[in-house]
Amino acid sequence: MSYKTAKILTAGACALLAATACETKKAPSPAPGAARTSTAPKTPEKPAAPAEPAAPAKPGPVTLAGGLVVEDLVIGTGAECKPGATVNMKYKGTLKSNGTEFQSGTIEYSLADLIQGWQMGVPGMKVGGKRKLTVPSALAYGAAGRPGIPPNADLVFEIELLGVK
Repeated sequence: MSYKTAKILTAGACALLAATACETKKAPSPAPGAARTSTAPKTPEKPAAPAEPAAPAKPGPVTLAGGLVVEDLVIGTGAECKPGATVNMKYKGTLKSNGTEFQSGTIEYSLADLIQGWQMGVPGMKVGGKRKLTVPSALAYGAAGRPGIPPNADLVFEIELLGVK
């Protein structure tokens, strides 16, 4: 794609014209020894490419109280989850120690009924968002464990917020 050449107008202003070129008129030469006062560029500047919409910035992992690590993978654009809300989530849970998946699926629960790591790590997400929670055992099932989850196991959840009430 070629760009049209900018033409110097008699007033000394310079304009790039996208569809048509204008007549070139030569500006008067300055007197010998006089300083040039024209602000017109000597060569036309190439127009900037159209800006693409910027995706919301996603910060790196953040460590919260108790050692919970929260990492946004995709920033959602829908309604924001508040503490204590009822959430509809798609999730996959794995053991941090070896990556073994212990559970996955879709749930709808009040955050108050879920492990503390989710109660702390889900609020602030927006519908459509995806997040990775690395949950220390103390914020999950602790020394008790549960079927498929050994005692004192740190867990990793990849979650997607589908809806919030």
